[in-house]
Formats: sequence, C-alpha cells, structure tokens
Amino acid sequence: MAPGSTVERTLSVRNDGTLASTVVVTGAKRAGYTDLYETLTCRVAHGGSIVYEGPMSGLKTMPVPVAAGSAATLDFHVGLPASAGNDLAGDYVKMTLYFNAEQVHEW
Repeated sequence: MAPGSTVERTLSVRNDGTLASTVVVTGAKRAGYTDLYETLTCRVAHGGSIVYEGPMSGLKTMPVPVAAGSAATLDFHVGLPASAGNDLAGDYVKMTLYFNAEQVHEW
C-alpha cells in the first residue's frame, strides 16, 4: 500500500443455525512490523452503518445481527494514512480475524 491509499474487501458471515445471533469481529497481529500495524486504519460497515472505525490495532466491531439461516455482509476498508510517509515501505503485517458469535437472548 502507498501512503494515502485504501484497500476494500467484503466478508460474509453466515448463520446456518436455527437461532439468531450477533457477531463481533476482533483482530490480532500474528507477524510483521508493529509500526505498520499501529499506523493502519480500519473502517468496517454493515448495512450502511459503521460498526468500527479506528486503528487496525484496536479492531473490535459493535455486535452485528445475523438472523438464523441468513448472512451478514461486512465491508472492510483498510488504509495507510498519507501522513505515514515512505518510512514504512517494505513492511508487512499478518493478522488473524476472530468472529465471535453469541445467541441473541430474548427475555
């Protein structure tokens, strides 16, 4: 990525169960350069609403509802701020995304 650029990817989370759930996405750095990891920005949207916006290193979305037998689409926008300059050239980061689902509780 060049400073000032953004990469967009879409992920679908499917609930094949019979009960509604909510999903929270978090991330963790597995390898690479911490300076780059802490500089990257991330915005995650679901259904036109922002469920996370901030540094990649702090990724934790708001709960996203996923009805039984359906899917939810999450749009990820990962950016490298223009202010990053070229000192991060050649750096890389490998991350793991975690999808934590919880049954919706009806009282």
